[in-house]
Amino acid sequence: SAQSVSGSSGRISTSVINNANDVTFTTNHNLLTSLTFTKGKISISDKLFIPGTASISGVSATKYFTGNGYLKRTLLPSSSYTFPIGNSTGYLPATLTTAAGFVADTIWMRIESTKFSSSYNGSFAATGQPLTTHVVEPVWRIAESTSGGTSFSNLTLQWNGSNETYLFARNTCGIVSNGGGAWSAVTSGAAGGSNPYTRSTTTATIPVGTLKTALFGIADNSVVYSSNRIT
Repeated sequence: SAQSVSGSSGRISTSVINNANDVTFTTNHNLLTSLTFTKGKISISDKLFIPGTASISGVSATKYFTGNGYLKRTLLPSSSYTFPIGNSTGYLPATLTTAAGFVADTIWMRIESTKFSSSYNGSFAATGQPLTTHVVEPVWRIAESTSGGTSFSNLTLQWNGSNETYLFARNTCGIVSNGGGAWSAVTSGAAGGSNPYTRSTTTATIPVGTLKTALFGIADNSVVYSSNRIT
């Protein structure tokens, strides 16, 4: 049966996940040294912090972090970190690479539970219509702990063919971002891979703001954000 880890927020040195029915962390916890996936997923209800120096092993298309909470990792300069997250549709990891001048920060990440909206307000609540074509669902939310804005030397997002909406063009797509308003324009290019697929950008930024957050998604160059029906 499914298991849960609850109680007061605590620290766990080493953990092995071995439950095909999944394990839920219902409160804020820190995993300090290593985490190994053998069977099942981890569902995060609040926040789960794993230092950048800790190891995460055993992740796959059926073993990853999910839920409405955040996976948090401390990023160091000149490093690459994969956030092995996903949702009920599958494994949707994001990889962040930092430059030598990057100031160490704890980055929060999750998959949004709502549809890819045409626009958002300053609190990142959807204010537009759900986009039904020319995009990949869902949307990735990335936040920083230290305010001031953060730029990454590379961001790579991975998705599955089943995440693509109607008319999505894999050969003319790109990563788009939203800092609490309108989506950025698409820098068109071909996706890599063969189900799963990937797309990367060297201009991923969390803008300066009180919420220290940005949304990232995948769209093709025919997307029209102002309309629910795109043809």
